[in-house]
Amino acid sequence: MLGINIKLLQIRNSQLVKSQYSNRPNPSFRSAKNIGVIFTMEGKEKFTAVKSFVKQLNEMQKNVEVLTFVPKTEENYEFKYDYFSENHLSFTGIIEAEEVKKFEKQPFDYLYLLDFSTNPFVKNVVLKSNAVSRVGFYTDENSQILDFMINVSDKNYPREFEELLKYTKDLNHQ
Repeated sequence: MLGINIKLLQIRNSQLVKSQYSNRPNPSFRSAKNIGVIFTMEGKEKFTAVKSFVKQLNEMQKNVEVLTFVPKTEENYEFKYDYFSENHLSFTGIIEAEEVKKFEKQPFDYLYLLDFSTNPFVKNVVLKSNAVSRVGFYTDENSQILDFMINVSDKNYPREFEELLKYTKDLNHQ
């Protein structure tokens, strides 16, 4: 059974979805300077794929900031990126981690959501983000919060992340 604070977080997310401006522009990837990456820790394989994805973005001269949600059932490998957990959720359903507040304020050109399914914690951060364009993988729920999505074909993290990058590089390629 979900705790009352998680229920309140889900209600806050629903209100944020209703208030979102849904016609944000997709900037040219070539001109994009600041990239945000958010993901849920789901094992070593995914973590390794995220590190490789971030490395590719860095090699393209992009400024990249990464935020990780670490569920109770997972461990934080290497403590390489800023992170938050369920412990940062207040009784009133507000995420109270300084790392999250800092991440939400960043003026990202693109925000990559690297989860195949979204949890209320990550969804809340994406909804509150100042990103110009939010990209990730298609689910019914993600269609409410992302501007550009691709379908997941085989749940192979490295391959899916590569596909997502390939298609966003093609956005507005003038």
